Amino acid sequence: MTFLQHYEQRCGERGERPLAWMQEIADATGMTPEAVYQWGKGFRIPNASAQRIIAELLGQDIDTLFPTSKTLQQ
Repeated sequence: MTFLQHYEQRCGERGERPLAWMQEIADATGMTPEAVYQWGKGFRIPNASAQRIIAELLGQDIDTLFPTSKTLQQ
């Protein structure tokens, strides 16, 4: 499951921002909830350090959470 899919799943049927989850990711990465929102909507990609932290938190590998165009073509 990609990070975008995790975000969408947490938004639920009403499409509301998952504020507690966003804050948890923001606190762990040292970023703002707004940055997490932008990652979750696909507007931006977190830096390598943040990707490692998020992968640990979600128990998934980085390539699955943040696929690049190269990995999508495989």
